[in-house]
Amino acid sequence: MDKKTIGILGGMGPRATCELYSMIISNTKASLDQEHIHVLIDSNCQIPDRTRAIISDGESPVEMLQASAKVLENAGADFLIIPCNTSHHFYDEIAKAVHIPILHMIKETVSEIRNEEKVIVLCTEGTRDSGVYGKVLQANDIGCIYPDPILQNEVNDIIYNAVKKGLGSYDASFFNQELAKLDHGHEIAAILGCTEMSYAAQQYHLEGRFIDPMLILAKKAIRYAGYQCIDD
Repeated sequence: MDKKTIGILGGMGPRATCELYSMIISNTKASLDQEHIHVLIDSNCQIPDRTRAIISDGESPVEMLQASAKVLENAGADFLIIPCNTSHHFYDEIAKAVHIPILHMIKETVSEIRNEEKVIVLCTEGTRDSGVYGKVLQANDIGCIYPDPILQNEVNDIIYNAVKKGLGSYDASFFNQELAKLDHGHEIAAILGCTEMSYAAQQYHLEGRFIDPMLILAKKAIRYAGYQCIDD
């Protein structure tokens, strides 16, 4: 199989972009530099907030998302991946701006869910209100629930006041307590529906039975690029 160059449309936020690239490196079967994947990254942190654009009158991110996609295509990327769940609300508009494929993180994630009648989606209000997960889950006959206001406040705090502010540590005990109430002691799997939550799960010792879209996307990208994952 021909080897492909990955383009990461990043900056939303920079920590998530860095984490996705790290996952690609960590999960690629390679024994020396030259066996790793050629990866191009455009981490434009000036892209307008996606949640504000969806739930209020915030500036649309579409033009800058399209511009980043074109930058990566022109630089030689063979396909794109986007480490931002909320931005997939604008997936079709981004895809129209380029002539290369874009792996759809939400669809790739749902395709990997097995034996789950219902899942919890831990995400921003923008991702929740856009329905990007709800629509795909429903199409695959999987029920979807979201945090109650108390847990949503904890999710937001982790995303915006911990990860995006670069905190090295965070007391997640109240989050863990509230999630355990909702998922009945981890009987229900929870999708880490914000890329910052993927980072937070490890960094802040979040407790739950998690499905990690960013890890799924990293492995899909490795294989799509014509390489093997370490667990293949």
